[in-house]
Amino acid sequence: MANEMALSVGADPKVFQSYLDMQSKFPSYSVNNALLVLKQMPQATQLGDLSYWKNQKNYIRRNELNNKVLILEPGDEYRREDGSVGTYINAKKVYDISQSKNTRHRETPLNDINSLIMALANSSPVGFKSITPEQMPQGYAVMYDKNSDKIYLRNGLDDATKVFQLTTMEIAHAMMAKDNPHYDRNENHLTAYASSYMLCKQYGVNTDDFIFEVSPQSETNEPQDIKKELAKIKNIANDISNRMEPTLVQNRSTKEKSYER
Repeated sequence: MANEMALSVGADPKVFQSYLDMQSKFPSYSVNNALLVLKQMPQATQLGDLSYWKNQKNYIRRNELNNKVLILEPGDEYRREDGSVGTYINAKKVYDISQSKNTRHRETPLNDINSLIMALANSSPVGFKSITPEQMPQGYAVMYDKNSDKIYLRNGLDDATKVFQLTTMEIAHAMMAKDNPHYDRNENHLTAYASSYMLCKQYGVNTDDFIFEVSPQSETNEPQDIKKELAKIKNIANDISNRMEPTLVQNRSTKEKSYER
């Protein structure tokens, strides 16, 4: 099922976007598992096995028990004939919150756009520099420059949503360009674009401006090659998110304390 969905992602930009939506809802899931959920239950929003829901003091409705979603998780290790160590893969049954008795979602912390931008600035692997519109290459409002290893921002850019969208994209370029003297931003545009989209979806930033007209391609059109491209997108988005989280947690804690006073 995962291979079938990977081929669909590579063939149809709309399916690719649906995959990004799913992966952004479950950022800790592997590419394989995001593809499996997309295939079996594209409307899923919160998944867990029976013990997970029991711990949440919630239970899956009896008539839904046969409508499980299968994902993969590592099992026990074993030793191959050549002496190397492998890991068994087990199928795991999970269920969506929509199949439970209590369908009320857990509350997720909200971050205002200014807090998100501050977290980006604090966690960026490269520095920023403001320049005049005349100095900025035509067509760009934010741009990573490999030669100076800086992200340049055009003065007067006051649309916070656009700043977040473009800055996450350029940080993605900066990460991919690191230690790569032959980095080509055009060849990696889709990866940076999709990583930014995933982060916007994850943090509730408007994504109406994103338009997907192409999908990740591979010369061989093999599912594994497409999955590698999807993993690259996921890993970059997760890396940026993990860098942002300490600042966001601190901001939320400060706000909570101010409300208590």
